Amino acid sequence: MVRFFLLMVLTLLAPTARTADKTKVPVYKTPRDVFIAKKKALEAKDWRTLHRLYSKDSQKRVLTENLTGTWYFASGKVPGLGKVDAEIQQAADQLLTKHGFPKKKRESLKVPKQGTKAERAFFARLAETIKDGESLTVGFSNLMIKLIPASQLSPGDPKDLKVTITGDRALGIVPVKIGNKKAYDLRTHFKKVGQGWKLYHPRPSDENRPN
Repeated sequence: MVRFFLLMVLTLLAPTARTADKTKVPVYKTPRDVFIAKKKALEAKDWRTLHRLYSKDSQKRVLTENLTGTWYFASGKVPGLGKVDAEIQQAADQLLTKHGFPKKKRESLKVPKQGTKAERAFFARLAETIKDGESLTVGFSNLMIKLIPASQLSPGDPKDLKVTITGDRALGIVPVKIGNKKAYDLRTHFKKVGQGWKLYHPRPSDENRPN
């Protein structure tokens, strides 16, 4: 279960594009360059910088998934995990209320079965109504980080990253260690955008494709 949450952190902690901050994003010439930037942002817990590393289409999917996670945290019970800590539940409730989904409104909505296309579509529609997606995702990131020890936050050593590039997509695989032992291989997806590379968050239908 710790690995499940760690993968969620390393994959989803990225604010969305809906922000008034127009800070220009550096152009990263290689997937390895953007991976290094991701590592630095994660270790600094700098979610606002991290979001700028993702492609725009990825940012929309990340917002939907972060809204989903916040929703289940606020319900007090996460599928596959069980009961949520009261402090995290309260923080999630406050975050959703801030973004237009108070408890009374949430209770009036029927969430489709967890893990289905209908569920993804349901939360995608709700995500479209959120005016400040970056703020919600920063809040979600701060909730998630409470569940993961700081020592487990690194996405791996860039020196160990192996990248396969296919057209405008790339897949990076790096071994992640917990303590001195390898725990698992972490897959990081990349997408060529203009003259540089961005992090890419695959659509659910893409998750089993090579890149």
